[in-house]
Amino acid sequence: MSHDDAPHADFPTGGEPAESPATAVPPAPEGHDSLPAIPAPEPSVALPAPPEVAELPPPAAEAPPLVAPIPESGPIPGEEWGWVDAQDVVHQKDGVLFKGRPLGPLKGRSKRTAFAFYVERFQRLEAKTAELEREVHAAANKGRFSERTARLVEQIQTADALGDFDALLARLEALRREVLDFQAVQRARKEELIGVAESLMSQTSWTQTADKMKKLQEQWKTLGSASREDDELLWKRFRGALDAFFQRRDENRTQQSHDRSEARRKKEELCARAEALGASSELEKTAHAMEEMMAEWKAAGWAGRDVEESLWERFRTARGAFFERRRAAQNQASHDREAHKQRKVALCEAAEALVASPDVFGACEQAKQLQSEWKSVGAVPRALSDQLWERFRGACDKVFARAQDERKHRRTEWTHHKQESVSRKREQAEALRESIARDLGHIDRWRQALEGLKDGGRAEEMRRGLDEKIQGVEERLAQKRARLGELELEIKNAP
Repeated sequence: MSHDDAPHADFPTGGEPAESPATAVPPAPEGHDSLPAIPAPEPSVALPAPPEVAELPPPAAEAPPLVAPIPESGPIPGEEWGWVDAQDVVHQKDGVLFKGRPLGPLKGRSKRTAFAFYVERFQRLEAKTAELEREVHAAANKGRFSERTARLVEQIQTADALGDFDALLARLEALRREVLDFQAVQRARKEELIGVAESLMSQTSWTQTADKMKKLQEQWKTLGSASREDDELLWKRFRGALDAFFQRRDENRTQQSHDRSEARRKKEELCARAEALGASSELEKTAHAMEEMMAEWKAAGWAGRDVEESLWERFRTARGAFFERRRAAQNQASHDREAHKQRKVALCEAAEALVASPDVFGACEQAKQLQSEWKSVGAVPRALSDQLWERFRGACDKVFARAQDERKHRRTEWTHHKQESVSRKREQAEALRESIARDLGHIDRWRQALEGLKDGGRAEEMRRGLDEKIQGVEERLAQKRARLGELELEIKNAP
């Protein structure tokens, strides 16, 4: 039990500490009996004076007060936050987030004067906190307040003052979270920009990518701090991606001049070869050679603005003359391929219709039938063959994926339901154990009180009241233990 939680015995000298507020009893969980209130703790003995406590400085050394003059009568300011022990030492009370400690001796000062001094110190800490809150809320770059907030928390935790330290620390925790959340957003945005920059640094569309990189730089400048350590590491990554791209761009410019000359030479050779093959009667062999030359043309690169267009017209004319002759021989074959194409388009449409079917598993079976039918259909125009196949296969893959996802979803849903049920039972069991422990503690204290009762006065009435309480709690204990046993068995047998 902490100093400020327990009532103190009479002090031989000095003021008495203010009574600590009653401990709040949480409501009983839904579905359980309400628990009896926790009785007040037994009084403790007076505490000895702590060693080497700070002395109260003279009032003249302090800054101008933040509060009105100390009233001569009425409630003592700060009494709810502090107390004075038998050796006239002022103590802070413990809080939920704050551990109280001795502040200093009265040294002849009144309790009212000493408490007002420490309260004023606390109000100065509140003013600093409020000022920091205003700055953080108004700042565009909240991340730079991380270290300052931490320093203020450290200062408050060791401050010689009296006040609601829990509330003040809670405000600073909220402020710290606001700063950390801001830093997390900035970190995520910077990592996003780094990801984009790293994805662009190997691009070869130099002008467009350079513009994108410059826009990324402008966006980076608008971001705030993600913490001092992270900012440096993130900037190194970001700058490294940009430098890698621009270095490659500069090297490419040097290489381009040489590449254009080489491309011109290769394309002039390809034009001469295409013109020589234009009158060939070996249509398929020549068509294959023409396709190979087209691949070589594409691989040759750009020959330069002054000759690229004229070279392309020369090459395309030679190819066109040959393929025009070849086309006449393929008309009949094209007619058959067109019919096959229409059938495969219909199969694609049928497969795509299955993607949205509510009967996921039935759609899978139909998709398998469509795949078998696809194999029986003849060839289609070469230009559409891959396109149609990709379309058909993509639709079938979606149908199969939906079925697989549905199976996974059902398995996951079943597992999650079982886990949630076991988790709830564990929470209920733990709550029952805590409730049983509290009930046993109450019964022990009431039985001790019965043993200490002396005959006479209202002793008999008090004895009956305590017996009734013990009996009522023991009845509820039996119910709780039975329910706890059921829960533990269910948890043990859970899959």
